[in-house]
Amino acid sequence: QQTFDKGSSLADADLRKYFAFFVLSYTERGSTDVVIKSTQQELSDFFGVARPSLLKTVNELRDEGVIEYRRKELSVLNMEKLAEILHS
Repeated sequence: QQTFDKGSSLADADLRKYFAFFVLSYTERGSTDVVIKSTQQELSDFFGVARPSLLKTVNELRDEGVIEYRRKELSVLNMEKLAEILHS
């Protein structure tokens, strides 16, 4: 089991893992239609990172086909890839 300390600064790789941990820990096993309704600012505040850092990670995950992000809504497209990111 991995835990994360939000008080410390997160490197980009750590933010990817933290994001994966967050989504996977709040998702029922076997779920395929995960939607997070939050603004970019709310998510960056939650993760304790600057908005540009969050956007870089979100854009990378979007480009990899892991998530889709629209205004105030993030949809997870590939839960298996998130699990791979967490355990890498």
